[in-house]
Amino acid sequence: QSVVKIAKRILESTQQPWVIGEQEIKVTSSIGASIYPKDGTSIRQLMKAADNALYEVKAAGRDSIMIYS
Repeated sequence: QSVVKIAKRILESTQQPWVIGEQEIKVTSSIGASIYPKDGTSIRQLMKAADNALYEVKAAGRDSIMIYS
């Protein structure tokens, strides 16, 4: 649950538009996460799982969060 809460806070903070001069800039974020030890016990396994989750977020339309499953 805490991973989802943190990811949501990050996502919400990046959704606020930035104003530079007279330009308004909107940034989108996609977050893929994995959880130790369920999704892997090595950094390599955890990064691969998080990368797979990130790929799914981007395929589904971006600007969201996906926890590896």
